[in-house]
Amino acid sequence: MTSDAKGIYDFRAVWKLEEYACDISAVSGSPETVVKATTPLQKQALKKADNGESDITALVQECASASSTDVYLSGTFGMADDQIALYSGVLLLCPSHPHAGAWREAMKGADGPADSDSVKNVHPGAFCSPEGAHGHTPAGTLMKCSSKSGDTRARWRRA
Repeated sequence: MTSDAKGIYDFRAVWKLEEYACDISAVSGSPETVVKATTPLQKQALKKADNGESDITALVQECASASSTDVYLSGTFGMADDQIALYSGVLLLCPSHPHAGAWREAMKGADGPADSDSVKNVHPGAFCSPEGAHGHTPAGTLMKCSSKSGDTRARWRRA
């Protein structure tokens, strides 16, 4: 399977199957197939996923999986910070995934410890406190209160 010029794969045929999960097989613990990030979008997705991997194999696997038993379809589970990071990368690669809406809702209802006091309706660049706090924009984007070198006060930035 190949991606378009931006780095987006077309999984529509896979998503039409009743049940499908994509697994990349491994030999001696190493994947047989490694999907390298080659386009700017793929590199951005890998950076967003922040999963310590040097390739987008895990992201492509999630894009290609469309199971009716996906835990986030129930609407009762929120995502922890590491899951939010992973699915932020996944959604860059397959924004029209059939479960994209459920994943975005699960990101809003994050259940990780850092998000238990998450602030709603924050605005990027606005001053915030305490540093390290998490919040969500009205569109559901996860934000983190942080400062950069030279800042006199912390501001909301994309997590």
